[in-house]
Amino acid sequence: MQKLWYVSHGTIKWINLAVEQDSGDAYDEFGVWHMHGECVPQNYQEAIRLYHLAAEKGSNNAQGNLGQSYFMGTAVPQDYVLAHMWFNIANTTVRKKDSLAPNYVELRRKVQELMTPSQIEKAQEMARRWVDKYGNEQ
Repeated sequence: MQKLWYVSHGTIKWINLAVEQDSGDAYDEFGVWHMHGECVPQNYQEAIRLYHLAAEKGSNNAQGNLGQSYFMGTAVPQDYVLAHMWFNIANTTVRKKDSLAPNYVELRRKVQELMTPSQIEKAQEMARRWVDKYGNEQ
């Protein structure tokens, strides 16, 4: 049995406009829909692809979603180095954008407890390289 979700015409219109404007937040929202099968069929690969697009546009929610996905092994192989990297990037974006957004320091700390010093160093270097390449603001 297929799930049916109520989505207002206004919501769909807003998402479509945001995607046309290449909005990271819209890509993130679509990623969430695909991850949880809300409004669209569940598709983990599409969710991760959309999170990556959104992250490149500076969406700290998408960056945090990627961190959580790698930390828990949801839709991707569990990888503490990548989880730590994404939490570092997401936390930097939060500090620049919105003091009320989720704080990823605690999640990064939890991941770090499970890592070796060399893994932590690698994650930090990967985060620096990612920020150098993509920047970190919307």
